[in-house]
Amino acid sequence: LLDGEEIQIAAGKVPAFKAGKELKEAVK
Repeated sequence: LLDGEEIQIAAGKVPAFKAGKELKEAVK
């Protein structure tokens, strides 16, 4: 079950995850 709040949380996690991945690549 995805209500509006869960969708917002999921949508917020994806960009944060991608940003973290890019940060790790930049550190290498």
